[in-house]
Amino acid sequence: MKSLNMMAYGFSISWPRIMPNGTGAINARGIAFYNFLIDTLLHHGIEPWCTLFHWDLPQQLYTQHGGWLNREDATIQAFEEYARLCFLSFGGRVKKWITINEGWTVSVNGHGTGIHAPGHVSSTEPYVVGHNVILAQRPCLQNGVCAAAEGNHWLLKQWRFSISCHIRRRGP
Repeated sequence: MKSLNMMAYGFSISWPRIMPNGTGAINARGIAFYNFLIDTLLHHGIEPWCTLFHWDLPQQLYTQHGGWLNREDATIQAFEEYARLCFLSFGGRVKKWITINEGWTVSVNGHGTGIHAPGHVSSTEPYVVGHNVILAQRPCLQNGVCAAAEGNHWLLKQWRFSISCHIRRRGP
């Protein structure tokens, strides 16, 4: 990367790699892996850009709490705990953060069309998941250290998805 004169490198931190259960216990080897990566990038003059969530929800959050469908905030609170750990562990060296990569994909493709994990096909779940994904980012965005990474298709595709579900239910 240095020989290519790259000035920045974006990568995703794997939530299950550093907090296997989604909350609580911390995997020190996972933290060490990202510390090494960040330190190596900086040593070569490459600025790290970190994404906190790129579709790898810890399994325990899904099986015990329903993942992003949880309306009692279990996954939202777990994400906040995970984000705090990342900011404490890496924030002194990482200045550019992305909270959740393409929440639309998590919401619609994971809980609407079913083409991504967890593979649900529903006309209502994408709205619950989308709401929770947005809420989970709030503390990060309020601190001014993060930005969300969304494709420009959220509203248009969400609208088309809703219309197509409605048409399928009603028939021709």
